[in-house]
Amino acid sequence: MARTASASIPGATDITAVVDTARRAFQSQTTPAPLRGEQALRRLEQAVRVHEDAILKALHDDLRKPELESVASEVSVFFQEVRELRRHLKTFFRPARKRSPAAFFRSFSTVHRRPRGVVLIIAPWNYPVQLSLVPLAGAIASGNSVVLKPSEMAPNVASVLSVLVQEAFPDGLVQVVNGDRYVAETLLTHRFDHIFYTGNSAVGRLIMKAASQHLTPVTLELGGKSPVVVTRHANVRVAAERIAWGKGFNAGQTCVAPDYVAVDEAVHDEFVSSLKAAFSRMYGEVPLESPDLARIVNNRHYDRVCGLLDESRGVVWGGQREASNRAIAPAIVERVDWNDSLMSEELFAPVLPVLSYTSLDDLVSRINALPQPLALYVFSEKRREVEDIFNRIPSGGGSVNDVVIHVASSALPFGGVGDSGFGRYRGVYSLQTFTFERAVVTHYTFPELRFRYPPYKGKLKLMRMILRH
Repeated sequence: MARTASASIPGATDITAVVDTARRAFQSQTTPAPLRGEQALRRLEQAVRVHEDAILKALHDDLRKPELESVASEVSVFFQEVRELRRHLKTFFRPARKRSPAAFFRSFSTVHRRPRGVVLIIAPWNYPVQLSLVPLAGAIASGNSVVLKPSEMAPNVASVLSVLVQEAFPDGLVQVVNGDRYVAETLLTHRFDHIFYTGNSAVGRLIMKAASQHLTPVTLELGGKSPVVVTRHANVRVAAERIAWGKGFNAGQTCVAPDYVAVDEAVHDEFVSSLKAAFSRMYGEVPLESPDLARIVNNRHYDRVCGLLDESRGVVWGGQREASNRAIAPAIVERVDWNDSLMSEELFAPVLPVLSYTSLDDLVSRINALPQPLALYVFSEKRREVEDIFNRIPSGGGSVNDVVIHVASSALPFGGVGDSGFGRYRGVYSLQTFTFERAVVTHYTFPELRFRYPPYKGKLKLMRMILRH
């Protein structure tokens, strides 16, 4: 898999220098972790504010994202994250006192939070700003140095991030390494103290394999087929509108986008009719002309989605395409079977299969036969019904009577389970991810109790009394 790096991307020697610089930057820090985390956050926040217009333009150039979507889901999420991290910084690093056992007479026990060291962050292309800067903010707030590898599939954003980081961190505390997957592979041959990866499960397995060579802990934020369950007790019109919004947002290229909908047979026709009306209101009768519809990231993904649509015979609304700018209109697909190609992989596109069910027990079994999803969405006005479904179907997170919105809060942990990943971040959960707990017992030197030292003759009874054994 190795390949000689071209002149336009860093070679192995350059990457070694980057990692060494990051190591020196971390080891040279003498300021207490909360203060240096605050200082680093301030530098990053200021740089993002200075380059915000360039960021929005880069997002449009790479994905043709509508500006409102870019502000709401990329830039504003970052600023919210910074505020949440600041709220926790001082108290998080405060040593926590713990009770000491009687055997540790005249001692006290504490737990200290310490930064892990040098962190590698490998970011994806679908939210290239948010999914680079949010974990980066958590890592530097925790006192680490960072090597950030943006996605080469969003090259304009990667270029802006490089400039932004160079201006904010001339000391090498944060460095950006751009390039293709071979650059990522070279990075993974080096020792890091933590690896944070957002992307698909196939690459996630490669990340884990590479990390095992150095026994490096990893956080994997993956994806999967996030299901939506619409029961007969749902507000069907509201469900259709919110699902259409979640599927159309960023052209469905969201790791927690509703991947497919399972609708109770009793409300199936009403739901499909409401879904068509919702998409029409949002994107018009000619969705390809809508300025509010993002584009598929590249030709390979465009061709993949077109192939899935070509195999399907159940498109009942939308699905028009325009190859010249990789545009695909939202598509509603009926007559979908659990064995269809649309159900074999995460769609990552504005294509929404709609299945119907008659038995909730059978539906739960069907969903649980698939890999565990990153998100689960349930639309129902019956609280016990919602609780029953959430208790029986595992997922990384989810929402009730809405989609996607649970990821908007920095106060909530975000992450997957099983095939959808492991580890949590956002806000205080990022601080937990990018630090480790160190246990310390401080024992006074006077008075000295001699019973623990040999010879042990005659001391067993006393020891049992002290240890309460």
